[in-house]
Amino acid sequence: MKREEIKQLNENKKALELTIKNNSKLYGYKTISGLVYKIINDFIFIISISVSNKNKNITVSIQGKPIILDKIFWEIFDMAGEIKNKPVSFHVNGVFTAKTMEINKRELNYNKKEEAEIKFEEIINYSNNIIEQYKQKIDGIDSFYESIINDSEQYLNIILIDIIKSNYEKALDKINFCIRNNKDGGFMNENYKSIILCAKEYCEKRI
Repeated sequence: MKREEIKQLNENKKALELTIKNNSKLYGYKTISGLVYKIINDFIFIISISVSNKNKNITVSIQGKPIILDKIFWEIFDMAGEIKNKPVSFHVNGVFTAKTMEINKRELNYNKKEEAEIKFEEIINYSNNIIEQYKQKIDGIDSFYESIINDSEQYLNIILIDIIKSNYEKALDKINFCIRNNKDGGFMNENYKSIILCAKEYCEKRI
């Protein structure tokens, strides 16, 4: 990439970042760490917007999850007390949070910085439509569970929902499968105990 192309790419990125920061509230969204988010009923929806270094296009990823997943995650990990006074944005950019589900992903052409506001409006309008369609199908923890049950990447969330629904034995079966296959859930507490082992202890105490 030539120097002038790099300069234009950086200018495009800065213009879009500034637009995201300044205009999100106009559309009923908030921002944290460059991520655009909104809480609708018991779900949090996150829009991740990035500009590719290769083709200069904008990549938009729309994600969502039930907020209760984070709450049970923190309870299992014995974090509920320290999380109590954290802002809502912690659901978005907190290190110890449940995985989101990617609802939709698309790319948009983005050729010059003057297009930033128009492109952001297009992203928001598109995202609102996708989220509305999603809400019509996924309206609670049960339908969310059904939507991820066959997704191997969502194994921790599946376990968390079993626990939320007090299906402790069912959760334990999945937890023991994870342990046998060296799946730790991707999180360790300060005592180097994985979220999966903490979930195992949590369930065993309730059976």
